[in-house]
Amino acid sequence: MHPERSNSHEIEHIMTAILDGKYSWACVLMLRQMGRNPSEYMPYRTYTRLIKNQTRSKKAES
Repeated sequence: MHPERSNSHEIEHIMTAILDGKYSWACVLMLRQMGRNPSEYMPYRTYTRLIKNQTRSKKAES
């Protein structure tokens, strides 16, 4: 995938999360885009809950 297209795709996901009011998930996505490990910046339980909720959401969409 083209790097610029990948970045715009990632930014689109971040913006969608913000517009949906999923601010914590947007933070996870931003940290990942910056090459950071989100679990180093937020409590473990919060991070695992966000991952679990996002996995459920993706399964429900399928």
